[in-house]
Amino acid sequence: MDPRLMPILGEAIVTMGQISLAQWLFARRLPLRTHPILRGVLVAGLAVVGTVLFSWYGTVAHPELMGSRQFVTVFLTFSFVLVLCLAAVLFVYDCSPWTALYCCTSGYTMQNLASGLSGFCTLCAQRLNAGLLPLIHTLGFAVAVTAVVYIPCYLLLIRRLSDRGLALVQDRRMLVVFLVVANAVIGFDVINKSLGALDVPFALIASLRVVHGVVCISVLAASFELLYNKRLEGELASQRQLMDEQARQWQLSQATVSAINARSHQMRHQVINLLADSAIGDDSKLLREVSRELDIYDAQAKTGNTALDVILTEKGLICTQKGITLSCIANGTTLGAMVPADIYALFGRALDGAITAVETLSDKGRASIRLDLRERAGVAALRLEFYADGSPYSPADLEAMHAAAARHGGTLSTHMADGVCALNALLAP
Repeated sequence: MDPRLMPILGEAIVTMGQISLAQWLFARRLPLRTHPILRGVLVAGLAVVGTVLFSWYGTVAHPELMGSRQFVTVFLTFSFVLVLCLAAVLFVYDCSPWTALYCCTSGYTMQNLASGLSGFCTLCAQRLNAGLLPLIHTLGFAVAVTAVVYIPCYLLLIRRLSDRGLALVQDRRMLVVFLVVANAVIGFDVINKSLGALDVPFALIASLRVVHGVVCISVLAASFELLYNKRLEGELASQRQLMDEQARQWQLSQATVSAINARSHQMRHQVINLLADSAIGDDSKLLREVSRELDIYDAQAKTGNTALDVILTEKGLICTQKGITLSCIANGTTLGAMVPADIYALFGRALDGAITAVETLSDKGRASIRLDLRERAGVAALRLEFYADGSPYSPADLEAMHAAAARHGGTLSTHMADGVCALNALLAP
């Protein structure tokens, strides 16, 4: 093997290893395509073969490419590698081009940060002339530099990413990030490497290395901020949609309860009129029982809060139909300015979960729910207790109830003990 090829090839392999590791760190939570191991091996094989061929072509076959044309050659090479990384991520992972673009640009920037730190160390070793260059050009030093850069990036940025968050990357602004990486980060890095062969003052080269590091960190922070803001926009849209849905549900419940009460009130009066008719004879006993049953549907909760009244009345009717005892001690005035949609999200979901849990119990003697809402120490304190065989609330229910409580400066918790589920919430007035 040509001796000119060895140092170039070694550096190229280390660089490709750093790039591959960085890409994997950002993309590892994305869903894989079929046969991911085979795809990964194929990508790795092509990367090694391509690295060897590029190194041979630029060092042995056409050495002028690494001479006077070095800047253009290296810039185009690294830009082409970035495009190949994008294709590799799309080949292995089942994601959108925008998500792959985010992973590639962020990973490539992180690798450039490590490369820049290695170059700065090389520059300092040359300046000190302390025999440190052989140590810097070892594989161990490359691993150490990679760890120094990648571990903080993982702890501060990558670990906070999720597959759901990456799936939200559908923003064409990512193309701007791509162009910044291709031109600013890669171009800056190539310029710094080219200056090392020129008679440029040490202070200037060192300053440019530091600026390059700052640019890399800024690009990483900006791309993460872009993704974070996109996730917040998605969560805000989901919360708005949820609140709109809860508002519609509350309005529907209000209309349903009003219709039931109006109809039962009308029917009860008809029964009373029939009872006044002396011709009904033996049917009077049956009509009195019907009248008592209708009294249940004509009874409406009165807590001092219209939205809570509708919810408790609706859930009370459901409990009556299912043979569940619902005991309520509720002071609705403690809820203050809590909007009906949030009241429905909290109380409606809490009672729905309780009803579902209680009606599935085999022991019908435990078919009871107790709700207590009163003011304590200047805040509204809610406690809901019922028997349950397991956790009655889905993650979506808990998230909606927590969000409703949090919007009004409150907290919410659930606890299971001895087959009893207790839901506790504190709400600011």
